[in-house]
Amino acid sequence: MGAGIRDRQSSASYVHGSFGAGKSHFLAITSLLLGNDRVAWSQPELHELLGKHEWVKGSRVLRLHFHMVGARSLEEKVFAEYLARVGAEHPEAPVPPLFEDVALFEAARTSSDPAERARLFSALVKTPLFSAYAKGSSSYVAFDPGLGILARHAASLGYTAVVLFLDELILWFASRASDRTWLN
Repeated sequence: MGAGIRDRQSSASYVHGSFGAGKSHFLAITSLLLGNDRVAWSQPELHELLGKHEWVKGSRVLRLHFHMVGARSLEEKVFAEYLARVGAEHPEAPVPPLFEDVALFEAARTSSDPAERARLFSALVKTPLFSAYAKGSSSYVAFDPGLGILARHAASLGYTAVVLFLDELILWFASRASDRTWLN
């Protein structure tokens, strides 16, 4: 994670283990450490680790936790949680354009300026007429470009990094493996 922050690169890791091995607990403790939790770092066994990862002290990491079993899509699970979290913690912030906006408004959709499109989208979904759309829609942009939107939005709010803890991701994939269209 430190190298990802330093080099401004996305990275992924996964925890592999048998059922009951403590993967979820490991993710919870990792989240506390990334959040620079004083109680977690007070454990003597972790002092040497903190010495090797001083960057944690100066980083503001947005940590989002997901239990993937039962999710309809990765986009819906991740983007909905992000919107809810930043909406609660930063109500004054513009709404990131994570929704598929084709059905909402033609003028902004045809704009060639992404910043203008984002401003128009945010202004639109904050109006009483369209605020319900943002709260109830499951029409999100595709995951890859959406992660870029999410990362830029989080950076504009002062976060150093966003970490997605996707618990039970492989189990979720396995439960949907018979649906080839969905899996593809």
